[in-house]
Amino acid sequence: VSTDPKETASVPGIPSMSPATLEVWVAALLTETSVVFDGVTSTALQLAGQAPHAAVGSSAFQENVTGVLARAHGTIRLASNLCGLVKHHPGRRGLQKAAVRWGTALVLSFLKATDFLESQLVDHRDTVITIVRELQRVTKVLQVVAAESKTRKDLAIASRVPALKRALE
Repeated sequence: VSTDPKETASVPGIPSMSPATLEVWVAALLTETSVVFDGVTSTALQLAGQAPHAAVGSSAFQENVTGVLARAHGTIRLASNLCGLVKHHPGRRGLQKAAVRWGTALVLSFLKATDFLESQLVDHRDTVITIVRELQRVTKVLQVVAAESKTRKDLAIASRVPALKRALE
């Protein structure tokens, strides 16, 4: 998508996506990403609850853990790419607002899953580290947007910053 918001040319293959609709698309995708990651977190917590009682070394349990980690990685990577659009389109307040709103929800969901991820660090070290690195990219963008909204006195974004800061801390 072009960085020029006045351009009306749509993306080939996706006629409803254009510079004019980019903010709506990103907000919708971030919303869905947050919901999906919340579901992944719920599954991870269920697995963590089963771990003391289940045959942890069993192949079925390990397949479930691997599946949860793969979904978590894919979801966080998508969120990272969507939040990265904020850097490519710095003047689009709608992108920044969506990133702060749904980024906060994503970070809070991630915090719920930290015990599960920590327990999987021994067996799935590379995957867990990759998930954390992708989330760090998201948090860096969120911190920059929060700081910029404060200096610009952008009330639509600044009103969500305290919740974001609490989640990031």
